Amino acid sequence: MILSCVAFSIFVAASLANPEPRCAISLTTASGTSAKPGPYCSWELIFEDNFDFLNFETWEHENTLSGGGNWEFQWYQNNRSNSYCEHGIFYIRPTLLADDTGEAFLSSGTLNIHGGEPANQCTNPSYFGCERTGSQTNLINPIKSARVRTVNSFNFKYGTMEVRARMPTGDWLWPAVWLLPKRQTYGGWPASGEIDLLESRGNIDYRGANGVHIGTEQFGSTLHFGPSPTLNGWETTAAYKNTAAGQGWNTGFHNYQLTWSPDYIRFSVDNQVVSQINAGTGFWNRGNFGNIAPGTENPWIHGTRMAPFDQEFYIIMNLAVGGTNGYFPDVPPATNANRGKPWTNASPTAARDFWNGRNTWLPTWRMTDNRGKDSSLQVDYSVSIPLLALLLAGLAVSFGEQSPKCSVSVTTASGTRARAGPYCSGELIFEDNFNTLDFETWEHENTLSGGGNWEFQWYLNHRSNSYCENGIFYIRPTLLSDDTGEAFLSSGTLNIHGGQPADQCTSPMFWGCERTGSPTNLINPIKSARVRTVNSFNFKYGTMEVRARMPTGDWLWPAVWLLPKRNAYGSWPASGEIDLLESRGNIDYRGANGVHIGTEQFGSTLHFGPSPTLNGWETTAAYKNTAAGQGWNTGFHNYQLTWTPDYIRFSVDNQVVSQIDAGTGSFFDRKTIPLLVIIVGLSAALIAVCIDAYAGDSEDVVDRPKQPDGEAPLECERPSVTTASGTMVKRSAFCSGDLIFEDNFDRLDLARWEHENTLGGGGNWEFQYYLNSRRNSYVKDGIFFIRPTLLADDAGEEFLSSGNLNIHGGTPYDYCTNPANYGCERQGNPTNYLNPIKSARVRTVHSFNFKYGKVEIRAKLPTGDWLWPALWLMPKMNQYGTWPASGEIDLMESRGNLDYSVDGNQLGVEHIGTTLHFGPYPGLNGYEMATSAKYSPSGQGFNKGFHRYQLEWTPEFMRFLVDDEQVMQVDGNFWQLGAFDQRAPNTPNPWVTGGKMAPFDEEFYIIMNLAVGGTNGFFPDTPPATNANGNKPWSNQSPTALRDFWNGRSNWLPTWKLQENESAEASLQVDYVRVWAL
Repeated sequence: MILSCVAFSIFVAASLANPEPRCAISLTTASGTSAKPGPYCSWELIFEDNFDFLNFETWEHENTLSGGGNWEFQWYQNNRSNSYCEHGIFYIRPTLLADDTGEAFLSSGTLNIHGGEPANQCTNPSYFGCERTGSQTNLINPIKSARVRTVNSFNFKYGTMEVRARMPTGDWLWPAVWLLPKRQTYGGWPASGEIDLLESRGNIDYRGANGVHIGTEQFGSTLHFGPSPTLNGWETTAAYKNTAAGQGWNTGFHNYQLTWSPDYIRFSVDNQVVSQINAGTGFWNRGNFGNIAPGTENPWIHGTRMAPFDQEFYIIMNLAVGGTNGYFPDVPPATNANRGKPWTNASPTAARDFWNGRNTWLPTWRMTDNRGKDSSLQVDYSVSIPLLALLLAGLAVSFGEQSPKCSVSVTTASGTRARAGPYCSGELIFEDNFNTLDFETWEHENTLSGGGNWEFQWYLNHRSNSYCENGIFYIRPTLLSDDTGEAFLSSGTLNIHGGQPADQCTSPMFWGCERTGSPTNLINPIKSARVRTVNSFNFKYGTMEVRARMPTGDWLWPAVWLLPKRNAYGSWPASGEIDLLESRGNIDYRGANGVHIGTEQFGSTLHFGPSPTLNGWETTAAYKNTAAGQGWNTGFHNYQLTWTPDYIRFSVDNQVVSQIDAGTGSFFDRKTIPLLVIIVGLSAALIAVCIDAYAGDSEDVVDRPKQPDGEAPLECERPSVTTASGTMVKRSAFCSGDLIFEDNFDRLDLARWEHENTLGGGGNWEFQYYLNSRRNSYVKDGIFFIRPTLLADDAGEEFLSSGNLNIHGGTPYDYCTNPANYGCERQGNPTNYLNPIKSARVRTVHSFNFKYGKVEIRAKLPTGDWLWPALWLMPKMNQYGTWPASGEIDLMESRGNLDYSVDGNQLGVEHIGTTLHFGPYPGLNGYEMATSAKYSPSGQGFNKGFHRYQLEWTPEFMRFLVDDEQVMQVDGNFWQLGAFDQRAPNTPNPWVTGGKMAPFDEEFYIIMNLAVGGTNGFFPDTPPATNANGNKPWSNQSPTALRDFWNGRSNWLPTWKLQENESAEASLQVDYVRVWAL
């Protein structure tokens, strides 16, 4: 059976800026890598795909077993057996997992789909979406299928979208074309909405209890919206369209249309309206939620009347199978010809029952007839949309002086470090001479997974393991036991889930994020490094040269290799691997034939094949040996790759090692990721490298203009030392005093502020659950509020001690952001409660990062016992290693207690602290040498009004101020300031390659949050501390701190005043955030 989706086009009303002649300016907005820059003219075509080929830059495949949240029966994956283009048609085709694994695997195997590289990682861990184990009663998803989305490439708000499609035929097939929000502006599903353009069922004669055909002769269009999953107003918008008998939507192509405006959403088919949903007085009233659930807060109160459908959405196309959410009504009361339905929606063994009934449904899929195309969803756009009022007579663009003609290369490249193409043949398009370790170019992996080969190293980002010195990049092995003690290897637990984007685990496959040692199964004993250019530089065709010296040492395994940016042909090895060089560090290691296979040999190989067990690498493997005693470890050599549309050639020092011709088959024709990697057997190696990549041979000859810079020149003689990056940064250089970031909170801009979604407790076992909900973070009258609420108000108090809270989200903007410290899932029990407080933490990690400048945040601090407001900064890249080696800047921290003190010194609302964290590892942190406090006059705490919290950050010092009054100045030289040589002799200095301000000489991003409690000591126990509203209900040593805190709520909860003035007193309130260039 094939679900085919083809030739997908979207038309949106928009406008160009001041075109001649004028055009009707559209309200449409769009974003993403495939979005044309706006504004747009009304009826301008802004997105189109006719599926001449499957464009992986546009369509991202999902990889998950989660079943769409409906316990559906398919595994969505990226494989050309399940999704491909042919003759302008995009097919999504279901296949049987048992055909690959055998039927017994469904009831006894373990399917772990955690991928090792970005292109094949699991995309949705919710509902056991990344790993399942089959049993006799609970089978692994028996069907393989596909779901694709434009979440990174194309998102839009308002416009006309048209899909020409043919529905599939086959029992229990569930084709869908739909849209989800780019960002969860109003909170998790369904608060931020869902637009279902079409859903159908593949059953030929499936009828509801009323006798109406609900199979191939019917499709439905729906909006999902509501404050919570159990309060969803979809039934008020659901509409269905049936064909005449025998003329189902599966018998031909039809045009499915969405018209989306600020006033209504209209669904149509073949230009006939199916339904129109008017905004009216808003979707809160449409859903009647105020009457259905009195006291429930309106998540759209600060939106327009179209909210939640007033934000950008992205497109999804998929073929699901079955499920237990009721989309397929049970038989009876429904009827399905004489074939019945093999499972019930209430069955705990639904997947097994479905599979066991395959003799009834599998023949209807007709998988062997014409490759199953009759049972496919096929989408083909064939409608012409006229442009209104825009006639562009001519266009003249000047690029300045033209460069001479050159041979234009077939090379393509992409990524943050890729220069704009096209390129001249032989042009240098990528170079790193390693004068510094550029973290914008080289991303460090952080994993224990062993490269899929059960290798013995832990790859991490630490300057003991990877650094630059005198133009050489070193990857150096160290022993884990030197840090932890040898006993840890056989008895400890190593959890490398990081709390910030820069230190998160990069590959969870093969227990890559957490391992526990035992006497028979040690934790990886070696620390090393592996770096990649997956986000910064990818290329197709060209010449690549790496100058390197191989390591010496038994069982070392150095490698320089390339992997595909997108798995265009499916997961490894279907999409290929290019191994430029692999070697071994053994000085005298010989194969059975006596040939040296250690330091005197390196190999070059291609991996390719339809599955891991069908890999043709042996047909391409080639080896080069040096003369005896002159191994590749004795000096530097140039390792070279020449990659063309006809062959791949490996060379060393300009001598050909091997050439693999494409011959009659397709070959490596996708963009790839050059990976500079040390892959280790027992320990890592020391390597020194320089890398160059050149454009390949020419295809044509053209005049190639010099690319315009696009930036207006600076209006100052010298640019500021300030640097900045991120989606909100529009310039590469600034003048002193330039305002480079500002938010006055006229609205909550989720493009600037990313919400964290975690139970991790900030690494301090704090008591809050950070999430994206308008109950906890919102803007009102130009003020940004972060407000605490009680989880028990939503889930009931019993849930805290017995419930399971799994916050793995199914879309990119509701993923769990920090799995450390059980941050993505927790189970409550009578002694260990779930986090009882809901709050918010926002950050600019993707939108704005800067180095050096002046920061000012005007804020009013909250009132309420055990509230912990904070304004702080963390490093964009962990340039010097994980916390605290790369630093932390705490602009302001305080406590919400009205009268909380130690030895007579106020620690509550009349006290704020500023601190720098720095040190080679968590147990060696110099923060006590760089912390200071400011006190307000008695009775005039920082909760009484707004104050300006300021940071002046220069290459010479960091100065903290409040309302222009200095609180602290720190003058750099942090290794000496921390006295680490005296405190821990022989500890390596992680900042030896940095400057005076290291680690505070890299870009940082801004964080604002309201935490609650914790056991790290920020709230000293009472006694010795005193608290006017009653003693602290937990101790910092208590194993039941969460429970103790919650049980003491009769003392602290009244101080929060949650029922007064929308809990304003308990909220962190921020008026503005501003950053100026130094």
